[in-house]
Amino acid sequence: MYDAMDVLSRYGSKIALLALWLVLGITLPAVCNAQQKHALMIGISNYYTNGYKVWDNIHGAEDIALLTPVLKEKGFAVQSLTNEDATYEGIVHALANIIGSCKQGDVVYLCRIHAAS
Repeated sequence: MYDAMDVLSRYGSKIALLALWLVLGITLPAVCNAQQKHALMIGISNYYTNGYKVWDNIHGAEDIALLTPVLKEKGFAVQSLTNEDATYEGIVHALANIIGSCKQGDVVYLCRIHAAS
């Protein structure tokens, strides 16, 4: 018998990716008639505090790399921020770009993948 935390630590990113894939599969058909589709994907794999790596085996950036082609295939203009690019300033700048290009009827999909403990 597996402990829930053991399962999450071993398969957490795969479970999250599967859940996201299921959600996308359910919700994307509903937005197919949108004028434009925008996505901002934020994934962090490397966490540092005072120059020291805090966590290992976090695959947020890798998950973003796997999901981006799926969204592009569905017609989304995808902007990705990973690791060192996923700063406060980077996120605010990316959101401002999306807001500046959105019109009524557009769809915006925001996704952030990071560690959970």
